[in-house]
Amino acid sequence: MNNTFNTRRFSLLLKRQWLEFGKIYLMSLGIIIAIIVGFYLFNFPDLSEYKKTEMVPYRINFREPLFTLLGPLFISIIAGTYFAHLGNKAKATSDLLTPASKLEKYVTAIIYTSIVPILSYVFIFSVVDFCFVQAYLSDYSYVEKVYEGGQYVNRTIEKGGWLFFNHSHLLHSYFNEVALICSSFSILVTSVFLVGSIYFNRFQYIKTLVTISAFVSVAMLIYVQAGKFFFDNKVRISSDNSFNGPGDNGPLLIATGITIVALFFYIVGYIRYKEKEV
Repeated sequence: MNNTFNTRRFSLLLKRQWLEFGKIYLMSLGIIIAIIVGFYLFNFPDLSEYKKTEMVPYRINFREPLFTLLGPLFISIIAGTYFAHLGNKAKATSDLLTPASKLEKYVTAIIYTSIVPILSYVFIFSVVDFCFVQAYLSDYSYVEKVYEGGQYVNRTIEKGGWLFFNHSHLLHSYFNEVALICSSFSILVTSVFLVGSIYFNRFQYIKTLVTISAFVSVAMLIYVQAGKFFFDNKVRISSDNSFNGPGDNGPLLIATGITIVALFFYIVGYIRYKEKEV
């Protein structure tokens, strides 16, 4: 078989994978929608009481942690489900014998475990948020002080200003940086669950999560201990802890570092995949 990238063969592979994976993906998406709607139903209906005390912005702050935590969870579930067959010898053999090049299989995997989940998650979150904002906040305006351009200015929030991607200070001020980091992090999540699915034969998702938790715990412990070792009993010579803003190279460096780690896991997964092929 020709091992180069073939567009027709790639399109057939996309259709084949969707037939096997689409039902589980749609079920997972439905569960995520139910969770998002549940949080909104819990927090939005009583906003009329908070309008009197001007506490609405604080009441709807739940959206940022919800969006931040639920997104990686959704992507990890999709990636873990998509790659789960690689831990089973019989199913992995079927995958290895699929008439498609390795590049086509990798691109298909990235599409279904990173690109499609990210786009669909952002879309459904935006739709649910728009519906609730239109229902409960379309007639409410609020003036708040925000830090922009090195000074505090008044910003009036009304109608579309209450939408999550408009109201969130982090996304409103640093959207490109946040999008870059989130995209690279989603690729990292996918690569980790690819390796976990190949290495573990059973309960790959749970075992991968436990392994990640262990590594993160160790990394955090090392970070805290290193901080104490280097900075305890030291005098700070500058009190300026602020970032330089959108022009700062910090987000780019973070995204680059995450991408390098993700590529490392992809390489490890590829080597392990080749071992199974042999």
